[in-house]
Amino acid sequence: MAPPSQELGPPAIPGRFTYYRELVQALYDVGASPYVFCVNVDAVIAALLLTILWKDYRSGALTEKDLETAAFNVFLYGRMIGAAAEIDDHLNRGRNMDTRTPLEQCGFVV
Repeated sequence: MAPPSQELGPPAIPGRFTYYRELVQALYDVGASPYVFCVNVDAVIAALLLTILWKDYRSGALTEKDLETAAFNVFLYGRMIGAAAEIDDHLNRGRNMDTRTPLEQCGFVV
């Protein structure tokens, strides 16, 4: 399986995730690893940002520095949400550091 071509740019979002799935399946199929992998959230952020920003970057409307700034800002916002959730956990669910949320109460930020 060949990696996606940089010249063509990143494929649409489903294609990017298909690439990761096929990569993990290939590692398993050849016996390189018996484990199930998940994609690091940074890889998801990078794939989404490249999908959104690639055409503007290739046209010259965005610079490499613009891509770096976009990635940093998305990363920073995620960290800020995570920090706020961590503070909420400790303040509102007890301070004994056992702040695990039962699975049926888990949610997500969109």
